[in-house]
Amino acid sequence: MIDRTIAISTGSAPNVSDEHITVALPGCGNEGSHAAEAFTSYTDGRFSTKHFVLQIQLCQLQSEIYEIKFFGRAIPDRFSSYEHWVENMEERIRSTLNLSVSSNNGAIPQWITNDAHQSQNLLHRPHPGSMVPSPASLLVATTSAISLINGYHKTIQAQRLAWTFAVVNNTFQAAIVLLYIFGNYASIIREALLENELLSALDAVMAILHLGSQRWPVIASTAMYVKDLRTFVFSDSYISGTQ
Repeated sequence: MIDRTIAISTGSAPNVSDEHITVALPGCGNEGSHAAEAFTSYTDGRFSTKHFVLQIQLCQLQSEIYEIKFFGRAIPDRFSSYEHWVENMEERIRSTLNLSVSSNNGAIPQWITNDAHQSQNLLHRPHPGSMVPSPASLLVATTSAISLINGYHKTIQAQRLAWTFAVVNNTFQAAIVLLYIFGNYASIIREALLENELLSALDAVMAILHLGSQRWPVIASTAMYVKDLRTFVFSDSYISGTQ
């Protein structure tokens, strides 16, 4: 269940076997092993038991959002409408952040914040069932994508290779969301005075992809694609055609 939950939320193939695991989970009692040694060497609090559980909860939220918004799963019967379900998901995201605050002496680890922004972005961004969300959802999708990208940009230097795929995958998706929204709803972004923040976030995307390509060269192709798409979306001819 944990394998499937994490795999769906990070876009990874859900076929992890024991020999693929090199990190000790909290409370596993593998002292003396290579995994336990690696585990105890981390000092950022990522693998504390409480935060591990919170991350799993956020992965579960993201999996539910993926299933309902992108794979056609029906909304659970306990919700009277799609809007009711969205409100419930928002509350669950807030509750998870509040639990993180209470378990970390008032501070929220950046990686928990990133996961929360990713959850909000999945919840509000355009999807096959609704390519024209409400202006309010478009703004939440925009601000959460910007916050997610900026959060990754803060921590990318410390990310280990095992996390590179998830970081690049989520960053790329957030960039596509920003480009899609600006390309089709530039007036909403400008009215909310978010254009400069959006442009700055796209600069951060390129920095993340550049660093990622040093660790995984194939990412350079992704960077070129995002750069070309950005150039196209912000071209005068394209913008004038969408007004």
